[in-house]
Amino acid sequence: MPQLPPTADAPFVRTDFSNDAAWHDLLASVRTESDEGFLANITVVDDPAFQDAALGELAKSVKKHAVLFVADAVTLSHAERPILCIDPSAPQNILRVVPSELWGIENNLSLANMDWEEFAGSVDVDGIFRGFA
Repeated sequence: MPQLPPTADAPFVRTDFSNDAAWHDLLASVRTESDEGFLANITVVDDPAFQDAALGELAKSVKKHAVLFVADAVTLSHAERPILCIDPSAPQNILRVVPSELWGIENNLSLANMDWEEFAGSVDVDGIFRGFA
């Protein structure tokens, strides 16, 4: 597996290349501002060399970011397109987030405004974060 390129923003890596239409819809969603005008600060990595990349290896290659985002087979096949979120400092910490809430996780973790546990404690029973109730 190749190394992730150095990025100023949190990496958002595509690891599934089975559905280009779903991928483009997902990108449009994450690039849409929230009602409050917020956007996730991400660098998209859309390279077939990362097809089916091992999550642990991806997480190890993320040195300076508070979160790694991955569009995997589940993301691109699920109706809500839940993006995989991995805590690079503790790769066992994984949750999913709907695209409209990606900005909240990225902004708050990157600024150390909130902790991973605050988001993990607010996922629904299916492990997807859909916002704070």
